[in-house]
Amino acid sequence: MVDIEYMGNNNDTDSLSEYDDTEVNVAGNESDDNDKLSETFDSLDEEQLLFDNGDSDTDDDEFMDDWTTDVIQSDCEIIREQNMILVVLKKCRGLISMIKRSTILTLYFDAQRKRFKKALNLCYDVKSRWNSTYCMINSFIVLREIIENLFSNKHQLHITQQQVKKLTNFELTSADWHVLLVLFSILKPFYLVTTAMSGRQYPSIGLAYYLLARLRNFLQQHNKKESLLEKRLKQLLLKKFLNYFDDENEQMELIMLHAYFDPAGFAALTEIERRSVEQTIKKSVADQASHSSISVPNTLSITTTTANSANKPNANRNVKRNAMDLFNESVGDIQYGENGENESKRAAIINEFYHYRKYVIEFNEKHKLDAGSAIVFWRTYGETFSILKGIAKKMLSTPATSVPSESCFSTSSALARKERARLSGEHLCSSVFLKDKIKL
Repeated sequence: MVDIEYMGNNNDTDSLSEYDDTEVNVAGNESDDNDKLSETFDSLDEEQLLFDNGDSDTDDDEFMDDWTTDVIQSDCEIIREQNMILVVLKKCRGLISMIKRSTILTLYFDAQRKRFKKALNLCYDVKSRWNSTYCMINSFIVLREIIENLFSNKHQLHITQQQVKKLTNFELTSADWHVLLVLFSILKPFYLVTTAMSGRQYPSIGLAYYLLARLRNFLQQHNKKESLLEKRLKQLLLKKFLNYFDDENEQMELIMLHAYFDPAGFAALTEIERRSVEQTIKKSVADQASHSSISVPNTLSITTTTANSANKPNANRNVKRNAMDLFNESVGDIQYGENGENESKRAAIINEFYHYRKYVIEFNEKHKLDAGSAIVFWRTYGETFSILKGIAKKMLSTPATSVPSESCFSTSSALARKERARLSGEHLCSSVFLKDKIKL
């Protein structure tokens, strides 16, 4: 879930045709297009005003929302590697903000993107949005040649000396680019994990434990070819990973319970974790069975007694209850058939656990684990399990992240945009709730 704000005076990347005549030649002699650009910006008063205003509230460009409440933002105990990353990211954010605030830089950057046929534009990162820093770094790596051209030709652009000086401060060195490349390689698995866990066409909650386990393994393993910076960053990320996931026992137990019913999640569970989940399921099934049978035997007993009394008035008087009967009645345990039913239920669930383990292991040996493994497995073997099938249906219906549900609201709100259509409130309401029923 990534919020990306594109620059370019609110122009989308698809509308780069507007800059067909804005190609800027800064490599050598001044071209006709450059002359036109210089004539357009003979007066830099407006540009300077935008620049001055930008200096006063640079920090205001940073997106803030209510989700930042639980985000760790403390600068205490920052180590050398963290400070190195912070410096590079501040340069990136500053450069994006400066390009956005300068019309000349925006036009130049868009013209260069068109020249190099790059549809991607620079984008902000937001501290409370998943993977937005990765997306920002990715945009810098993709547009590296254009960014380096911007720094190389800053003196040929029609900007003020103050802007040139500020642009120089944001210039990325070879060491800075190395830091960005390292961050890109380490953050990419997080981005891909989030994408996989946010799917809408397959059960995602069962994959969560499998993906998190693989991600933890990625952070714990160190390749000999990795640089010292990569190893150190992995250690720092692993510390936070354990804090947010492994240290939350209740959360992990719930994730493991859901993962048990997905072939991929089952493969990631240890034997101890599988047994723990099975004990939880057995207890839940037993509790549900006992709860559903409450008062039913009593009702049957009362009905039977009443019927017998009507037919044989003196029958109850002739029946003598022994000490065990009296004791059972005193503690409310008169459901003589319940123990047998519970034992039968317990034996059935144990038998299903045995066959489920057998089938899921065979399935994983024959099939490559992917997002659709759970659907394929339960369609193939679902009818074999009378108890586990119903539980699996409930467990796997929960999404791993809030992205699928939030995207529904995003889709519905997009219908209200003026550029989409001008609809009355009544028609708009119908469109929001009936969109999936409409066939064009």
